[in-house]
Amino acid sequence: VDTMSTMPTDEPFLLTMRTSRQRTEWVLPLTMQRSFGRGRWQGFVEGGGALNVPDNIAVQVEHFSEACADLCYASNHMPTMTSQERGDVSLSWLLGAGVDYRLGRHWSLGASPILFGQRGQTGLLFKTSINVQF
Repeated sequence: VDTMSTMPTDEPFLLTMRTSRQRTEWVLPLTMQRSFGRGRWQGFVEGGGALNVPDNIAVQVEHFSEACADLCYASNHMPTMTSQERGDVSLSWLLGAGVDYRLGRHWSLGASPILFGQRGQTGLLFKTSINVQF
């Protein structure tokens, strides 16, 4: 019982306990692409790997929300913990198919969904690109 609390004893309050994790990573794709079709529209398939270089990982653990600050702690101090971690360089695989629209002899616009995976995890992303071919 907090006798210094100004909060009424019968007023409901919210108690939040959560962990927020933010990861920033640089990805260098290493894929092979095979184009097919004629004219301005061409299809393609691509596959290969990617080198994932982590920039930083920020983890914040919040034990109580501001809604119960008066009940839990004086001076508006929230018990949180923040840490910065470094991840390891890793490899992942990529597999996709899409279309290119030729703007000129060497330039094209591309769009494709890409399936990727790493360490038992898979995901789907949508890629748009401006391509230069030599």
